[in-house]
Amino acid sequence: MLTVALVSHHGFTAFRAIILGVIQGVTELFPISSLGHTVILPKLFGWN
Repeated sequence: MLTVALVSHHGFTAFRAIILGVIQGVTELFPISSLGHTVILPKLFGWN
């Protein structure tokens, strides 16, 4: 099992970056703002 322990000084983990990247990539296919999802989703997940 791969454990991701990379954390920046802002508390942003590699796991969060991967999740946001996948979501942004998927939403690029739709005529909606993919950047909006990367702003809203961390707030929904409590990733302040």
